Formats: sequence, structure tokens, C-alpha cells
Amino acid sequence: MFIKNYLLPFTINAYPYGNWKFLHDNAPAHLRKETSKWMEENLNTFVMKHPPNSPDLNPIEHIWKVLKDKIEKKSPQSKEELEETLKTEWNANQDCIDNCIKGFQERMQ
Repeated sequence: MFIKNYLLPFTINAYPYGNWKFLHDNAPAHLRKETSKWMEENLNTFVMKHPPNSPDLNPIEHIWKVLKDKIEKKSPQSKEELEETLKTEWNANQDCIDNCIKGFQERMQ
């Protein structure tokens, strides 16, 4: 599970004092029973009532678009290549990710 294995450890490291909220955008992957149960038990989840894939309301949508475009250009041929490419591009695009998050914070004020 991406949230458990990647997002939560990153968030705990980035915000060690716990001053963060998880924006749940009602995407189908977030609505699976297993995911919903885990989030309910482990996160301070804030569910916004807006449609999935709303880049103006959720910065991860723009980030996924950037990553998708970069990954498609590299055309990974296996699951392992895809995972490695995703990790590499995620790390290489940290400035873009940070800017998306900062822009979101500014729009919400």
C-alpha cells in the first residue's frame, strides 16, 4: 500500500511534530475497503468533498501528471524498470513537488 509504505514514512520525516493532514480526494483507489480501513485506523484523515483528479484542489494530481509524462518518455519494459524509473523521477523532480505543495498551501489561505 503506497500510503503505508511510502507516503506515511515520508510525511513523518518531513513533519516530525505531526502538523499535517492527509487530503483524501475520493479517488477509487482510496475507497477500497482495505485502504479505507487502514486510513481510518492510522491517519488523521480529512475527506474533502470534491471529485477525484482535481489538480486545483489536490497538488498530487499535477505531480502525478509530471511523473507520468516523464515515465512515458522512458518507456519502462518491466515492473522493476517502472518502479526504478518512478523512484528516480520522484527524487529528480523534488523542486516541482515542493512547488506544487507550496502553491496549494497559498491557494488555501
